[in-house]
Formats: sequence, C-alpha cells, structure tokens
Amino acid sequence: KRAGLRSLNIRGLQGLLNSTSTYVFQRMGQGLTLENALTEAQEMGIAEADPSKDLNGHDSACKLAALANVFMDADLSPDSIRIHHHLHDIKKNAMLAGGDVRMVSSIFRTKTGLLQPTVDLKNVEKMPPFNSVSGTGACL
Repeated sequence: KRAGLRSLNIRGLQGLLNSTSTYVFQRMGQGLTLENALTEAQEMGIAEADPSKDLNGHDSACKLAALANVFMDADLSPDSIRIHHHLHDIKKNAMLAGGDVRMVSSIFRTKTGLLQPTVDLKNVEKMPPFNSVSGTGACL
C-alpha cells in the first residue's frame, strides 16, 4: 500500500468533479430539456456518446475515491461511495432549483475517523464557490 499525504491532515474534500453534469444541469436550469442539453454538450465534445456515468454520479465517485485515497490516506473504491440520486431525479431536481443544481462530491472524516463519502445533487445557490461555477467548470 502506498502512503497518502498524511502530514496534510485533510479532514474533508468537497467539489464539482464532473464538467459534463455541471454543464448539463446549468443548461437545464436555463430551460433546456435533459435531452437537448445532452445533445448540445455532445456537439461541443464535452459529453460522451453514452453520458450515463457522468449523469449517474459514477464518474464523480471515481474521481472522489482517487482524491480521497491520495489526500486523505483512504482506501476507497468508487463502489464504496454512496450516490444519493438516480438518473430519473435529474429532470425534477434541476428544474425545481432554477439552474442551481450541481452534482456535489463530498468526503469528510468524522471525529472518530470514519470516512463519509457521498455524491449527491444539491442546490448550490448558497454554496460558494460552487454557485459561481458554470459551463464546463469544475471546483475542489
């Protein structure tokens, strides 16, 4: 096992780790349907032909596991990260939040040392710096 960066003592990470979902959710908040936002993203070359792993949180979970393993000396696999939403929730959540929905990846270490990793759709209207990320941006 390789050693992480223990001396940093990072207690948590939170970020927008998938630019495809950031772009698609922003465009849906601006009135596009999920299908139209995806088509637009694919035409721009930022979404894959099958964007399901971007939209179902799997891509974000892979990135979160990698970051946590390096920076928090975790031993996580993407499958161990809880994804709190389902693809069918995306349309409802993005429209209800008026474009402020983003896929937020988080991991925090509790006082007892337990790691709590999640990927979830959240309204980021009052969550700086996430509320300023737009287009194909990402943020950690």
